[in-house]
Amino acid sequence: MPNNDVFISYSRKDKVFVQRLDAALQQQGRSTWVDWSDIPLSADWWQEIREGIEGADVVVCVLTPAYLTSQVCHDETAYALQLKKRIIPVIRAMPDNTALTAAWKGQPWEAQAQHNWEQLRKINWLHLRRKADCNCQYDDKNRVTNPECDGEACDDDDFQAGFASLIAVMDVDLDYVKQHTRLLTRALEWDAQGRGASSLLRGDDLTEAEAWLASGEGKSPERTDLQTQYIFASRRAATARQRTLLASVSVALVIVAALALLAVNRSIAEQQARATAERNFDEAQSLALASLARQLYLNNADPFTALALALRANDLPEPSPVAQRILAEIAYDSGARRRLAGHTAGIRAVAYTPDGQEALSGGADRTLIRWNLASGTITQRLDGHADEIRSVDISPDGRFALSGGMDGVMILWELASGAALHRFEGHDRGLTGVAFSPDGTRAASASFDGSVIVWSLNDYGEMLRLPVNATGVLSVAFSPDGTRLVTGGYATPAQPDGLIVWDLSTGEAVFRPTVPGTVQSAAFSPDGQRVIGSQGSRALIWTLDDAQAQPLALEGHTLGIASVTFSPDGTRALTASGDGDVILWDTVTGQALRRLRGHRGPVASAPFNPANPQQALSASSDRFLIEWDLLPGAEVRDFADQTAVINALAFDGDTLLAASADQTARLYQGKAPAQQFNLPAPITAAALHGSQVVIGMDSGLIELFNRAGGPPRTLDGHSRGVTGIVFSPDGGRVISGSLDGWFIVWDTAAAGQEQRIETGGPVQAIAISPDGARVLSGGDGGLIALWDAQTGQRLWQITGHVNFEGEAERVTGVAFSPDNSRILTGGEDDTVVMRQAATGAQIGLLRGHSGGVTAVAFSPDGRLAASSSIDGSVIVWDATQLQEVRRFTTPNAGMDAGRVTALAFAPDGKTLAAGYWNGHVLMWRLDSLPELVAWARANRDVPPLTCDILAGYGLSNLCGALDAATLAPKTANP
Repeated sequence: MPNNDVFISYSRKDKVFVQRLDAALQQQGRSTWVDWSDIPLSADWWQEIREGIEGADVVVCVLTPAYLTSQVCHDETAYALQLKKRIIPVIRAMPDNTALTAAWKGQPWEAQAQHNWEQLRKINWLHLRRKADCNCQYDDKNRVTNPECDGEACDDDDFQAGFASLIAVMDVDLDYVKQHTRLLTRALEWDAQGRGASSLLRGDDLTEAEAWLASGEGKSPERTDLQTQYIFASRRAATARQRTLLASVSVALVIVAALALLAVNRSIAEQQARATAERNFDEAQSLALASLARQLYLNNADPFTALALALRANDLPEPSPVAQRILAEIAYDSGARRRLAGHTAGIRAVAYTPDGQEALSGGADRTLIRWNLASGTITQRLDGHADEIRSVDISPDGRFALSGGMDGVMILWELASGAALHRFEGHDRGLTGVAFSPDGTRAASASFDGSVIVWSLNDYGEMLRLPVNATGVLSVAFSPDGTRLVTGGYATPAQPDGLIVWDLSTGEAVFRPTVPGTVQSAAFSPDGQRVIGSQGSRALIWTLDDAQAQPLALEGHTLGIASVTFSPDGTRALTASGDGDVILWDTVTGQALRRLRGHRGPVASAPFNPANPQQALSASSDRFLIEWDLLPGAEVRDFADQTAVINALAFDGDTLLAASADQTARLYQGKAPAQQFNLPAPITAAALHGSQVVIGMDSGLIELFNRAGGPPRTLDGHSRGVTGIVFSPDGGRVISGSLDGWFIVWDTAAAGQEQRIETGGPVQAIAISPDGARVLSGGDGGLIALWDAQTGQRLWQITGHVNFEGEAERVTGVAFSPDNSRILTGGEDDTVVMRQAATGAQIGLLRGHSGGVTAVAFSPDGRLAASSSIDGSVIVWDATQLQEVRRFTTPNAGMDAGRVTALAFAPDGKTLAAGYWNGHVLMWRLDSLPELVAWARANRDVPPLTCDILAGYGLSNLCGALDAATLAPKTANP
């Protein structure tokens, strides 16, 4: 397989320019792979292309309209993306999006082209463009007939400057990139040869590969799954050969320790060098554990062990921000609080008591188990069935339980005593569902015998028998008012309606949906107006007053859904599937809100906690129950009082101001609104200082309120909408910025203007320095300027945010650090930039958002920075190391409703408020690392990292590096 520095992917129409680029690369001593041939496409030719891409450190894509409308070029791009190669897009001729879409339309490779284009647009482009009036001409074989079109005379961008940038990008983390190529080629050969032991890594090759794997978090190119599998397989084989030798240390990092110890022996300052070596070893081990934790978590291999590994990765005095971020991602995500073990065979059903404090589960071991959910302990075992239990329910008063088994019997239990009060034996085959009526006086049972029986719980007599489906009934549930039943059953040609709603007063079917199919599980909404039923791997929600209407489809599972249920308020639903997942759904939009993964087998049942609908239980054939948090652990509070986009947030002490385009601004103290201000126009900016509230509107008017009461004072000076407004530190002045291109300094006592400063373009964001001496503005065209707050003099101005096409983008957020030394800017180019306040010089570029940035902020102590985006994410950055340490997203991320539009740190730095497009304000926790670790251990199930578990992932060599305290099991508290 050829190994080269660069693979150049290009269209034949751009051959002359590529020859020039290739020559320049070779003059720099860079080896290249370029397909110069014009031979017909063949299998052998494509294999050569693949090998060229596989063996290259960097893939340079020469982007022109011809390139982006070529199937071959898209095939090359797709393969490079698949291998996670470092791709550098070089623009030679700017494509037109509309023309590209038209050219792709109807092509068999249209989807691939769109995906490639989306990925390429996310990467920083280098510009080596030709002038617009220098068009190339071609003969009938796509050969250039006027080669001067790609010569220096036709360059629109300076070739040497652009080429120097290309070399600089290629050299970033060059050793890491070359190791990526080397390991990829070896992993591909190992895979092609059947993954035999003879191709695995050994000795120094293996230890270097493991160190490379550990160091790769956040680097480009990303590691591939195949590379990871190859290294893990190599370690497992090496461990099997040298188990005794490798048991005491993390062999994945032996080379790091060895090099460090060698340095110690040669160092004059031996003690200091030894401390450095130990620190390096610990950090490398931390990154290795964190990297593995994230892989296990994202691949759903073992989310519980993933959390244990992430905690261990942070067991250092100063762990890497990468390790902190991975721990927060795993711990805070909506997920498993605890696993409950007690059944000896698969669990088929589970139900909560009405107070949510207890649960009852039944399964294939023919046993019912009663659980105390506060302690996670078993309080009772009930035996009475001769075959597996398929369904359980608990009475509305919590005193009784029903169980239905494959023995054809339904049993009524008294939970306090554990006594079986009655055995109902009216079915000829096994039971599939049991249910209490809402008033607790009746029970219903469904069976494979095709019938549903309604029983009296007063005299235990049969009240009604419904011949639902001769093939078999699979579920049954009462309506909230107890007057109807919904059944799910098999669909047959004779009876295609799997879901039927029955009137219990007449015994007649009153609703049969128009979408036929077997329904495994069915339930009523809390208001009784809708029903949900599962059909194969999807669930459907029907409105009962319109049988002809198309149901809302919930699609996301890959195998059949065994259980469906509405939340107590009807706005959400849970589905449990044979694919091992539980999905939380929005029942209005049909959007999947959360996918809960943790089971190792099919999930049979997943009810909401009736007393706390943000929690749920699930039962699986893996013999475990799992308690779930349905909200991210980092979410502290959700203020949902406003109905339109939140345009401004501000704190003053324990008071939060939230201003919305619905013309209201609310002050919050604690959980509830403390005061509301109503404005005559949509609010676009607002600020809070003590008793003063200042609010700007899209009309250009500003109102200054006193919280103690009295009429507001109007500040009239802008001709267009107000986009930013801040108080001076002493509250004596207000500074407002506007789309009219001016910012105005107002005297709050006199409600008059002190000065007006023209910025030269629409102002999108403003900030005042903590000492009150300077004002920072951001606006259209990427303009960022610093102003003297007293004189209005402009101190400096730069163009700060540029997109991948080289065009300046709007600056949408600006902020000062608490010590006045740094500024933060965010733009519609999806980036955040840290700069020196004195000069505007760039300190660092923060990338992590996939959409335009909407707001930026510093924490009160300056240790953290935060940014928000239209992509629905809030990212918290370490303001010193400029690395991501937290990321918060909502179920609506990626949709308009989930756009984040405003940010504000609480004065104590413990929480971060984020405002959203849909009018919600969420409070996110900002625990320090010790607080995060404590929260994770208190609220999540952390299994012991036993050597058996580690050996399952080929990491038995880590056993000696794990102390007894880390190995001790932890149990989550409710």
